[in-house]
Amino acid sequence: MKILAFGEILWDIFGGEKKIGGAPLNFISHCALLGAETDIVSAVGKDALGKEALEAVKAFGVGTDYVEVIKKMPTGYCEVTLDADGVPSYDLVTDVAYDNIPCPKKIKDTYDALYFGSLALRDERSMSGLSKLLSKRVAKEVFCDINVRQDYCTSEILEFCLKNANILKFSREEMDIFGKGSIIATAEYLLNVYTNIHTVVITLDSDGACCFTRKGRWFAKCPEAEVVSTVGAGDSFSAAFVVNYLAGEKASVCLNRACTLGSYVVTQLGAIPQYPDELKAQIKP
Repeated sequence: MKILAFGEILWDIFGGEKKIGGAPLNFISHCALLGAETDIVSAVGKDALGKEALEAVKAFGVGTDYVEVIKKMPTGYCEVTLDADGVPSYDLVTDVAYDNIPCPKKIKDTYDALYFGSLALRDERSMSGLSKLLSKRVAKEVFCDINVRQDYCTSEILEFCLKNANILKFSREEMDIFGKGSIIATAEYLLNVYTNIHTVVITLDSDGACCFTRKGRWFAKCPEAEVVSTVGAGDSFSAAFVVNYLAGEKASVCLNRACTLGSYVVTQLGAIPQYPDELKAQIKP
């Protein structure tokens, strides 16, 4: 299967240590680890961090043909602080390369799925790039991950996401942005109002995750895990869900495998750890 991601490549700075990240890169790198053919549409600066970022992306097995190198903008980075439970808070720098992601002039393949998140849409230049990419209809499915970071998910951005996604994913904490109260009410509202959305996935932290379609609803629990950091856990969850979904697995299977991978990632420092063989056997379709 072939999967394309659009959005930010950035460096997460933990104290004096830096880790390559950004939700789209985390997602697409996990897709590559799960066996998919992958590419990312993004932008980095023409600086040392940009060069290092491109090397890291390639090392994850993700194609970089659609990554623009921008001379006058720095590579994105983010100061990450973890609380006592390993839950991150983010200080995102603005006017960086991923705020100006262009649509590639030519897309070489047709993809099974296109992923995008809401953060890269904070700047109208990247939103325009994604709009043009979506108009090319390069993918059979469009997966959107709502990420509420600081004040970067405006009503305009949210509506753009809802009108362009087929599969929508967000967390229980982010659900408040819809103002519908309960999980069930929120999912039913989205499926009833936005006919383009056929699947709604909501993560519930250590409680697991749930999935809603017009044919039913499913819930999965997370395996117990000793949390080191939750950075990237939601992105790994999304990757496992999408890869298994595209492979034709049932929603219940997709959820369980996604929860299994997310529960492993929280035990690691860094969003894209390598998988033990035993884990691969549990989560790959």
